[in-house]
Amino acid sequence: MLLWAATLAWGIMLCWLSLARYEAYNVGMLDLGNIAQAIASINRGAPLVYTSPNGNTSRLASHVEVIYYLFALLLRIWSDPRALLIAQSVLVAMGAIPVYRIARRRLPVTSSFHFALGYLLFPTAVAAVLFDFHGDTLAMPLLLWMLDALDARAWLRFWLFLCLSLLCKFYIAAPVFALGLTLLTVRTAPFELADFPRRRRLGLAICTTAALYGLLTLLVVRPFFSTSISGHSGSYAQFYFGAVSSIGLIGVLDRVLNLLAVLTPSAFLWWRALPTAAP
Repeated sequence: MLLWAATLAWGIMLCWLSLARYEAYNVGMLDLGNIAQAIASINRGAPLVYTSPNGNTSRLASHVEVIYYLFALLLRIWSDPRALLIAQSVLVAMGAIPVYRIARRRLPVTSSFHFALGYLLFPTAVAAVLFDFHGDTLAMPLLLWMLDALDARAWLRFWLFLCLSLLCKFYIAAPVFALGLTLLTVRTAPFELADFPRRRRLGLAICTTAALYGLLTLLVVRPFFSTSISGHSGSYAQFYFGAVSSIGLIGVLDRVLNLLAVLTPSAFLWWRALPTAAP
């Protein structure tokens, strides 16, 4: 009961803060505007098309967020970007449930609730929810449900959430692939899977699925939807990493601080068992 109360209260608060940010004109075209426009375009038969400064382009030419097709019905019911903000807040808050379930299989009720509360209060997760609407934010609770299913040996549910996670953004294939790698050796296998008879086969299946989907998005989907406006795979890397050589000391320190802000709150959970950081 306490878990549901905390999840509900935190979900309501995230919704309120997200909507307050929207109504105070603190969101812009990047990224809520173009994502809402892209999802709305699905209802007109267009493939996640939005208007960029240089013309129309598809998000399938860059991030490949196929998961957005599931939100098209939501915008058909209520054609307003706030519907996306509410849905994202609810989904992220619900991620506390698989965290609790995973912990409860090993710990008392109170300790398990503390883990779930730690997830809800995790600074990076809260910041992600309050920064518009993104596929990788949606992937966070889906990956947790995937891990819960893996821990419960609920294989159908595991593969369902694995596939949904991959659809959130093309680079989600990387952490899914890393999870598969942890299953290949006894030392790194999570969730007491070291003695699981089909552990290596499962790990190879996960790695293969993630690799094939990643290659499909990079070599087929993105080139197919790319135009002279959206560019190509290289332009994406150029945008984010092209100026690495000219960042300078201040830029490096800024990125190190960002990395510490992301990793430090959870470091006490995995610093003594680094292989567990992958899943």
